[in-house]
Amino acid sequence: MRKSLLRQCIYPARYDLSKFSNGVCHKKGSIFILTLWSLCLLSIFAIGLGSKVSQEINLASYFQNKSQARYLAEAAIKRAQIILKNDTNAFDSLNEFWSTGRYADNEESVFNEVKLGNGVYSIVHTTPDAGSSAQYGMVDEERKININTASQDILERLFRIAAGVDIDDAHIIASSIIDWRDTDSNTLEGGAEDSFYKQLEIPYECKDGNFQVLEELLLVRGMTDEIFLKVKDLVTIYNDGKVNINTANQQVLCALGMNDALANKIILYRKGNDGIEGTEDDNVLKDSSNIANDLKQGVGLNEEELNKIVELTSAGILTVSSKNFFVNAEGKVGRRRERIVCVADKKGVIKYWREQ
Repeated sequence: MRKSLLRQCIYPARYDLSKFSNGVCHKKGSIFILTLWSLCLLSIFAIGLGSKVSQEINLASYFQNKSQARYLAEAAIKRAQIILKNDTNAFDSLNEFWSTGRYADNEESVFNEVKLGNGVYSIVHTTPDAGSSAQYGMVDEERKININTASQDILERLFRIAAGVDIDDAHIIASSIIDWRDTDSNTLEGGAEDSFYKQLEIPYECKDGNFQVLEELLLVRGMTDEIFLKVKDLVTIYNDGKVNINTANQQVLCALGMNDALANKIILYRKGNDGIEGTEDDNVLKDSSNIANDLKQGVGLNEEELNKIVELTSAGILTVSSKNFFVNAEGKVGRRRERIVCVADKKGVIKYWREQ
Protein backbone atom coordinates (compact mmCIF):
# COMPACT_ATOMS: atom_id res chain seq x y z
CA MET A 1 0.00 0.00 0.00
CA ARG A 2 2.80 2.42 0.95
CA LYS A 3 4.70 1.65 -2.25
CA SER A 4 1.57 2.24 -4.28
CA LEU A 5 0.97 5.60 -2.66
CA LEU A 6 4.63 6.60 -3.13
CA ARG A 7 4.44 5.69 -6.83
CA GLN A 8 1.32 7.75 -7.15
CA CYS A 9 3.03 10.72 -5.54
CA ILE A 10 6.04 10.41 -7.81
CA TYR A 11 4.16 9.56 -10.98
CA PRO A 12 0.81 11.29 -10.54
CA ALA A 13 -0.04 11.12 -14.24
CA ARG A 14 -0.57 7.37 -14.02
CA TYR A 15 -3.06 7.62 -11.19
CA ASP A 16 -6.26 9.37 -10.33
CA LEU A 17 -5.11 12.49 -8.42
CA SER A 18 -8.58 13.22 -7.17
CA LYS A 19 -8.13 10.53 -4.56
CA PHE A 20 -5.35 12.54 -2.98
CA SER A 21 -6.58 16.12 -3.32
CA ASN A 22 -6.89 16.32 0.44
CA GLY A 23 -4.75 13.28 1.21
CA VAL A 24 -1.29 11.93 1.62
CA CYS A 25 0.54 13.84 -1.15
CA HIS A 26 -0.60 17.18 0.23
CA LYS A 27 0.52 16.21 3.71
CA LYS A 28 3.90 14.97 2.52
CA GLY A 29 4.38 18.04 0.36
CA SER A 30 3.68 20.27 3.33
CA ILE A 31 6.12 18.31 5.47
CA PHE A 32 8.75 18.56 2.72
CA ILE A 33 8.38 22.37 2.46
CA LEU A 34 8.36 22.73 6.23
CA THR A 35 11.55 20.68 6.37
CA LEU A 36 13.20 22.89 3.76
CA TRP A 37 12.26 26.03 5.67
CA SER A 38 13.56 24.51 8.88
CA LEU A 39 16.86 23.65 7.20
CA CYS A 40 17.15 27.19 5.82
CA LEU A 41 16.46 28.72 9.21
CA LEU A 42 18.93 26.39 10.88
CA SER A 43 21.54 27.23 8.24
CA ILE A 44 21.02 30.96 8.79
CA PHE A 45 21.24 30.47 12.53
CA ALA A 46 24.40 28.37 12.17
CA ILE A 47 26.02 30.98 9.93
CA GLY A 48 25.12 33.77 12.32
CA LEU A 49 26.33 31.79 15.31
CA GLY A 50 29.56 30.90 13.49
CA SER A 51 30.15 34.54 12.59
CA LYS A 52 29.56 35.63 16.17
CA VAL A 53 31.85 32.93 17.53
CA SER A 54 34.51 33.90 14.96
CA GLN A 55 34.28 37.54 16.02
CA GLU A 56 34.57 36.59 19.67
CA ILE A 57 37.58 34.38 18.92
CA ASN A 58 39.22 37.21 16.97
CA LEU A 59 38.45 39.66 19.78
CA ALA A 60 39.88 37.30 22.38
CA SER A 61 42.96 36.78 20.21
CA TYR A 62 43.33 40.56 19.81
CA PHE A 63 43.30 41.19 23.57
CA GLN A 64 45.60 38.24 24.19
CA ASN A 65 48.12 39.51 21.62
CA LYS A 66 47.77 43.04 22.99
CA SER A 67 48.52 41.84 26.51
CA GLN A 68 51.47 39.71 25.37
CA ALA A 69 52.89 42.57 23.29
CA ARG A 70 52.67 44.89 26.30
CA TYR A 71 54.53 42.41 28.49
CA LEU A 72 57.20 42.11 25.81
CA ALA A 73 57.66 45.88 25.85
CA GLU A 74 57.99 45.73 29.64
CA ALA A 75 60.59 42.96 29.25
CA ALA A 76 62.60 45.24 26.97
CA ILE A 77 62.57 47.96 29.63
CA LYS A 78 63.67 45.48 32.30
CA ARG A 79 66.61 44.51 30.12
CA ALA A 80 67.47 48.17 29.56
CA GLN A 81 67.48 48.75 33.32
CA ILE A 82 69.89 45.86 33.86
CA ILE A 83 72.23 47.16 31.15
CA LEU A 84 72.25 50.63 32.69
CA LYS A 85 72.95 49.28 36.18
CA ASN A 86 75.92 47.33 34.82
CA ASP A 87 77.43 50.36 33.09
CA THR A 88 80.09 51.60 35.50
CA ASN A 89 82.09 53.81 33.10
CA ALA A 90 82.83 57.36 34.22
CA PHE A 91 82.10 58.48 30.65
CA ASP A 92 79.42 57.72 28.07
CA SER A 93 79.64 57.71 24.28
CA LEU A 94 77.68 56.66 21.21
CA ASN A 95 79.66 53.43 20.69
CA GLU A 96 78.77 51.97 24.09
CA PHE A 97 76.49 48.97 24.56
CA TRP A 98 73.56 51.01 25.91
CA SER A 99 73.57 53.03 22.68
CA THR A 100 74.18 50.31 20.08
CA GLY A 101 73.29 46.98 21.69
CA ARG A 102 76.49 45.39 20.40
CA TYR A 103 80.09 44.96 21.48
CA ALA A 104 81.54 44.68 17.98
CA ASP A 105 80.65 46.43 14.73
CA ASN A 106 79.83 43.16 12.96
CA GLU A 107 77.35 42.02 15.62
CA GLU A 108 73.59 42.33 15.38
CA SER A 109 72.12 44.71 17.93
CA VAL A 110 70.56 42.89 20.88
CA PHE A 111 67.85 45.55 20.84
CA ASN A 112 66.58 44.54 17.40
CA GLU A 113 63.54 42.19 17.49
CA VAL A 114 64.65 39.89 20.28
CA LYS A 115 62.55 36.70 20.25
CA LEU A 116 60.71 35.93 23.45
CA GLY A 117 57.75 33.57 23.69
CA ASN A 118 55.32 34.13 20.83
CA GLY A 119 56.69 37.52 19.86
CA VAL A 120 59.65 39.88 19.74
CA TYR A 121 60.74 43.06 21.47
CA SER A 122 62.93 45.96 20.36
CA ILE A 123 64.43 49.13 21.79
CA VAL A 124 64.32 51.68 19.02
CA HIS A 125 65.54 55.21 18.60
CA THR A 126 65.95 57.54 15.67
CA THR A 127 68.38 60.33 16.41
CA PRO A 128 67.30 63.88 15.42
CA ASP A 129 69.85 64.02 12.61
CA ALA A 130 69.43 60.47 11.34
CA GLY A 131 66.62 61.14 8.86
CA SER A 132 64.50 58.06 8.35
CA SER A 133 67.19 55.53 9.28
CA ALA A 134 66.00 53.52 12.26
CA GLN A 135 68.57 52.75 14.93
CA TYR A 136 68.41 50.45 17.92
CA GLY A 137 69.41 51.38 21.44
CA MET A 138 68.81 53.92 24.16
CA VAL A 139 69.13 57.71 23.95
CA ASP A 140 70.85 59.59 26.75
CA GLU A 141 69.09 62.70 28.01
CA GLU A 142 72.43 64.46 28.52
CA ARG A 143 72.78 64.95 24.78
CA LYS A 144 69.90 67.44 25.08
CA ILE A 145 69.35 70.93 26.48
CA ASN A 146 67.42 71.18 29.73
CA ILE A 147 64.62 73.75 29.35
CA ASN A 148 64.44 74.13 33.13
CA THR A 149 68.04 75.32 33.48
CA ALA A 150 69.22 76.65 30.09
CA SER A 151 70.03 80.34 29.80
CA GLN A 152 68.05 82.66 27.57
CA ASP A 153 70.93 82.90 25.07
CA ILE A 154 71.15 79.12 24.72
CA LEU A 155 67.39 78.81 24.26
CA GLU A 156 67.32 81.56 21.65
CA ARG A 157 70.12 79.94 19.66
CA LEU A 158 68.40 76.57 19.88
CA PHE A 159 65.15 77.81 18.37
CA ARG A 160 66.97 79.74 15.66
CA ILE A 161 69.24 76.84 14.71
CA ALA A 162 66.93 73.84 15.13
CA ALA A 163 63.55 75.35 14.25
CA GLY A 164 64.54 78.12 11.84
CA VAL A 165 62.79 80.73 13.97
CA ASP A 166 63.76 84.37 13.33
CA ILE A 167 65.58 86.42 15.95
CA ASP A 168 62.51 88.23 17.30
CA ASP A 169 60.36 85.11 17.63
CA ALA A 170 63.24 83.14 19.19
CA HIS A 171 63.61 85.93 21.76
CA ILE A 172 59.89 85.81 22.58
CA ILE A 173 59.88 82.01 23.02
CA ALA A 174 63.06 81.95 25.13
CA SER A 175 61.88 84.81 27.36
CA SER A 176 58.48 83.16 27.77
CA ILE A 177 60.07 79.84 28.74
CA ILE A 178 62.02 81.56 31.50
CA ASP A 179 58.90 83.46 32.67
CA TRP A 180 57.00 80.16 32.70
CA ARG A 181 59.54 78.40 34.91
CA ASP A 182 60.59 81.20 37.27
CA THR A 183 58.66 81.80 40.48
CA ASP A 184 58.14 85.55 40.17
CA SER A 185 55.50 87.54 38.31
CA ASN A 186 57.94 89.90 36.61
CA THR A 187 57.65 89.80 32.83
CA LEU A 188 60.87 89.67 30.84
CA GLU A 189 61.12 91.71 27.65
CA GLY A 190 59.22 89.67 25.07
CA GLY A 191 58.12 87.19 27.73
CA ALA A 192 54.73 86.38 29.22
CA GLU A 193 53.17 86.09 32.66
CA ASP A 194 49.56 85.78 33.86
CA SER A 195 48.48 89.04 32.23
CA PHE A 196 49.21 87.58 28.79
CA TYR A 197 47.77 84.09 29.24
CA LYS A 198 44.56 85.24 30.95
CA GLN A 199 43.63 87.29 27.87
CA LEU A 200 43.70 84.26 25.56
CA GLU A 201 40.48 82.78 24.15
CA ILE A 202 40.92 79.89 26.59
CA PRO A 203 42.64 81.62 29.53
CA TYR A 204 45.05 79.98 31.95
CA GLU A 205 47.76 81.04 34.38
CA CYS A 206 51.51 81.09 33.94
CA LYS A 207 52.91 78.10 35.81
CA ASP A 208 55.75 79.84 37.67
CA GLY A 209 57.45 76.50 38.18
CA ASN A 210 59.62 73.98 36.39
CA PHE A 211 58.38 72.13 33.34
CA GLN A 212 57.25 68.64 34.31
CA VAL A 213 56.62 67.31 30.80
CA LEU A 214 57.98 68.56 27.49
CA GLU A 215 54.47 69.08 26.12
CA GLU A 216 54.09 72.02 28.52
CA LEU A 217 56.12 73.97 25.98
CA LEU A 218 52.99 74.09 23.83
CA LEU A 219 51.42 76.37 26.45
CA VAL A 220 54.24 78.90 26.23
CA ARG A 221 53.85 82.13 24.28
CA GLY A 222 55.18 81.88 20.73
CA MET A 223 55.37 78.08 20.66
CA THR A 224 53.61 76.24 17.82
CA ASP A 225 53.17 72.57 16.97
CA GLU A 226 55.62 72.95 14.10
CA ILE A 227 58.35 74.47 16.27
CA PHE A 228 57.78 71.92 19.03
CA LEU A 229 58.18 68.97 16.64
CA LYS A 230 61.50 70.37 15.43
CA VAL A 231 63.01 70.78 18.90
CA LYS A 232 61.36 68.08 21.04
CA ASP A 233 64.19 65.57 20.49
CA LEU A 234 66.80 68.19 21.42
CA VAL A 235 65.36 69.29 24.77
CA THR A 236 64.78 67.55 28.08
CA ILE A 237 63.82 68.01 31.71
CA TYR A 238 65.73 64.93 32.91
CA ASN A 239 69.33 66.06 33.29
CA ASP A 240 71.15 68.45 35.63
CA GLY A 241 71.78 71.03 32.93
CA LYS A 242 75.06 69.58 31.69
CA VAL A 243 75.44 68.46 28.07
CA ASN A 244 77.48 65.37 27.19
CA ILE A 245 80.02 66.45 24.56
CA ASN A 246 80.41 62.80 23.50
CA THR A 247 76.79 62.42 22.43
CA ALA A 248 75.31 65.87 21.62
CA ASN A 249 74.66 66.58 17.94
CA GLN A 250 75.80 69.63 16.00
CA GLN A 251 72.60 71.62 16.60
CA VAL A 252 72.92 71.27 20.38
CA LEU A 253 76.64 72.08 20.37
CA CYS A 254 76.00 75.23 18.33
CA ALA A 255 73.12 76.20 20.63
CA LEU A 256 75.63 76.16 23.49
CA GLY A 257 77.56 78.90 21.70
CA MET A 258 80.01 76.98 19.53
CA ASN A 259 80.38 77.97 15.89
CA ASP A 260 79.86 75.45 13.08
CA ALA A 261 83.60 74.89 12.65
CA LEU A 262 84.15 73.97 16.29
CA ALA A 263 81.06 71.72 16.44
CA ASN A 264 82.21 69.94 13.26
CA LYS A 265 85.69 69.39 14.72
CA ILE A 266 84.19 67.78 17.83
CA ILE A 267 82.01 65.44 15.80
CA LEU A 268 84.90 64.64 13.44
CA TYR A 269 87.04 63.75 16.46
CA ARG A 270 84.31 61.49 17.86
CA LYS A 271 83.89 59.57 14.59
CA GLY A 272 87.40 58.13 14.60
CA ASN A 273 89.23 56.84 11.54
CA ASP A 274 86.21 55.26 9.83
CA GLY A 275 84.26 58.52 9.88
CA ILE A 276 81.21 56.83 11.42
CA GLU A 277 79.87 57.47 14.90
CA GLY A 278 78.83 54.58 17.10
CA THR A 279 81.61 52.20 16.01
CA GLU A 280 84.54 50.57 17.78
CA ASP A 281 87.16 53.09 16.68
CA ASP A 282 85.33 56.17 18.00
CA ASN A 283 87.39 58.66 19.98
CA VAL A 284 85.89 59.32 23.39
CA LEU A 285 86.45 62.28 25.70
CA LYS A 286 86.81 60.63 29.10
CA ASP A 287 87.61 63.46 31.50
CA SER A 288 85.75 66.76 31.70
CA SER A 289 88.85 68.56 32.91
CA ASN A 290 90.82 67.47 29.83
CA ILE A 291 88.25 68.17 27.10
CA ALA A 292 90.08 71.19 25.70
CA ASN A 293 93.52 69.53 25.66
CA ASP A 294 92.22 66.26 24.16
CA LEU A 295 90.44 68.11 21.35
CA LYS A 296 93.45 70.34 20.73
CA GLN A 297 95.68 67.31 20.30
CA GLY A 298 93.08 65.31 18.38
CA VAL A 299 91.77 67.76 15.77
CA GLY A 300 93.51 71.01 16.56
CA LEU A 301 91.76 74.02 18.04
CA ASN A 302 92.54 77.65 17.41
CA GLU A 303 92.68 80.08 20.31
CA GLU A 304 89.07 81.17 19.96
CA GLU A 305 87.80 77.60 19.88
CA LEU A 306 89.98 76.61 22.82
CA ASN A 307 88.64 79.52 24.85
CA LYS A 308 85.05 78.55 24.09
CA ILE A 309 85.59 74.99 25.31
CA VAL A 310 87.29 76.26 28.48
CA GLU A 311 84.44 78.74 29.03
CA LEU A 312 81.72 76.08 28.70
CA THR A 313 83.61 73.59 30.83
CA SER A 314 84.30 76.13 33.58
CA ALA A 315 80.62 77.10 33.61
CA GLY A 316 79.68 73.49 34.25
CA ILE A 317 77.78 73.19 30.96
CA LEU A 318 79.88 70.43 29.38
CA THR A 319 80.32 66.90 30.74
CA VAL A 320 81.54 63.55 29.39
CA SER A 321 79.00 61.32 31.11
CA SER A 322 75.27 60.64 31.05
CA LYS A 323 72.97 59.65 33.90
CA ASN A 324 69.48 59.47 32.35
CA PHE A 325 68.31 57.48 29.35
CA PHE A 326 65.22 57.47 27.14
CA VAL A 327 63.96 53.97 26.35
CA ASN A 328 61.53 53.44 23.47
CA ALA A 329 60.42 49.82 23.96
CA GLU A 330 58.22 47.97 21.49
CA GLY A 331 56.63 44.53 21.84
CA LYS A 332 55.16 42.69 18.87
CA VAL A 333 52.99 39.57 18.63
CA GLY A 334 51.76 38.84 15.12
CA ARG A 335 50.56 42.14 13.73
CA ARG A 336 49.87 43.60 17.17
CA ARG A 337 52.37 46.17 18.46
CA GLU A 338 52.50 47.82 21.87
CA ARG A 339 54.92 50.60 22.80
CA ILE A 340 56.10 51.93 26.15
CA VAL A 341 58.45 54.90 26.49
CA CYS A 342 60.24 55.75 29.68
CA VAL A 343 63.22 57.58 31.15
CA ALA A 344 65.45 55.61 33.51
CA ASP A 345 68.67 56.49 35.28
CA LYS A 346 71.74 54.30 35.79
CA LYS A 347 70.34 53.01 39.07
CA GLY A 348 67.32 51.68 37.19
CA VAL A 349 64.95 54.24 38.66
CA ILE A 350 62.07 55.10 36.32
CA LYS A 351 61.49 58.85 36.12
CA TYR A 352 58.91 58.87 33.33
CA TRP A 353 56.56 56.22 31.92
CA ARG A 354 54.00 56.36 29.15
CA GLU A 355 52.18 53.55 27.37
CA GLN A 356 51.24 54.23 23.78
